[in-house]
Amino acid sequence: MATFIGIDLGTTYSCIAQCDEVGIPTVIPCQAYSVGMATPSVITFMEDGKPIIGDEAKSYMTTPEYASRTLSFIKRYMGQDYCPEKIVIGGKGSTQKRKVSPVEGSACILHGLFNEAQKSVFGSQSLQGAVITIPAGYTEKQRACVKKAAQLAGINVLGLIHEPTAAAICHEIKSGETILVFDLGGGTLDVSIVTKKQDNYKVLAVSSDSEILEHNLGGKDWDEALMKIACQKIGGYNPDTEYEKGELKIEAEKCKKRLTRANETQFFLPKNKGNVLITRSDFQKATKELVNQCLKVVDECIARADREASNGQVIINRFIMVGGSSNMPMIQKALERKYGERFSNGRETERWLSVSNDAETSISKGAALYARHLINNPDTESEGVLIEERSIHSYGTSVGVDRICNLIKSTDSMVFEKTFSFKTMEDGQKGVLVDLFENESIEDEINRDGKAPIYDEKYIFDWHAPKDAEVEFKVNRDRDGLIRITVSSKYGHTQTFSHATSVMSSSSSSVPSNGKQVSHAVKNVISAEVEKQIRRSIELMQEEDKTVDDDDELF
Repeated sequence: MATFIGIDLGTTYSCIAQCDEVGIPTVIPCQAYSVGMATPSVITFMEDGKPIIGDEAKSYMTTPEYASRTLSFIKRYMGQDYCPEKIVIGGKGSTQKRKVSPVEGSACILHGLFNEAQKSVFGSQSLQGAVITIPAGYTEKQRACVKKAAQLAGINVLGLIHEPTAAAICHEIKSGETILVFDLGGGTLDVSIVTKKQDNYKVLAVSSDSEILEHNLGGKDWDEALMKIACQKIGGYNPDTEYEKGELKIEAEKCKKRLTRANETQFFLPKNKGNVLITRSDFQKATKELVNQCLKVVDECIARADREASNGQVIINRFIMVGGSSNMPMIQKALERKYGERFSNGRETERWLSVSNDAETSISKGAALYARHLINNPDTESEGVLIEERSIHSYGTSVGVDRICNLIKSTDSMVFEKTFSFKTMEDGQKGVLVDLFENESIEDEINRDGKAPIYDEKYIFDWHAPKDAEVEFKVNRDRDGLIRITVSSKYGHTQTFSHATSVMSSSSSSVPSNGKQVSHAVKNVISAEVEKQIRRSIELMQEEDKTVDDDDELF
């Protein structure tokens, strides 16, 4: 019997699910890493360099010996070369510190989840791969980084899917119904408006905290507000060690969950500093601006859907809230107050806004359902997609010194292919610049305004071209949001430019014997040194797995 796997790589918790051939998804408990259904996205590097993930790693946040070896909220830094904190890597008593790449931490978490599922549930059955979820606001580089992390973890990536879209697939949506998915997790906020027609899902609009607010927003920010309240109430307590900070973080998360169910609770401070009473009213006042920021992201998503609606206003039948932080009553009440009256028509009054029963696991289940579709329908892109996704970003190339021509707009479907024709500007031109700019405009051309490209390379002619010679840019974006630009001209070879998503060396190229095709990896998403570190970390995790298996054979 075939099994289909989906992984929600979360900021605070990660989760893996399976889907059977019938289409019923279930979460796979990873008992080696967590007592719950989801695994903490926390990693600790032991004295021998071995990475530990999950509950054990989270417990190390509060211990003097290992707090400085522990890293959390890794996903918030995806796309950057390194997480900002330096942590201890080395033998007992070592003070040697280094920064960890978000790809490294993510690869270890993904490997742990996938390998545990393989061992504990499927045994000798070979898994075909997994669908990995990503925030809707991810850039092209962030998408490439997630895919790279999964590949280094030993996972065949069947596809990437936006988290709110995965949540929409997991919930029962009627044909003709339009829903708004509000996904507030531990570290990011994404909002998507999704409609369903027969078995096809179409994303009408997407908005994200990283774009609208220009910073990430998630449960971590509410936790930090609780820590601030508690420290101020105790008289300005300021933790000065890593393990005290770890204790505060864990207590804040617990306190937040208690205030979801109760009107007041005690916040217990580290180092026997005592405890303070925090009321839900205290909490709401301290986080009022955070709630307002959430509403800004929702407003923008609705405005985008309105712009494309036939009558200028989208009709939303239901709001579905997912992500653990959506359980906070203040979020639900704010959405009720602002949008309740507007969407009073055409909705199921009793359930127009609901927090998913699977708020923390529905995303992984939706990813498993999507994996089932991809495996059963390998020719999805040519035969019509089950899911028509959107990106919040537009992508363009420079034309002249100060202008950008948008090749792909945020209003275009994720799966995209189009050919653009450009002309050389002078006689004897030796080549053209191939660059790619990320932006949020839906205009055909925009001012460059000092924007830096996400990559830039040169397409060199085989011989000098005259003025007004035609150069074609064939732009292709796959369903994972990764872009390739194939440049061709009668004055040069055909070349393909893209972010590297395989194990190709940075800036490597090859020319086949026919001399007609040059494949060029513009920029590897991680350095060779980081890739070496990741491979070593995965090897150490695999050595542990083998030891456990050998021990099991003794009994």
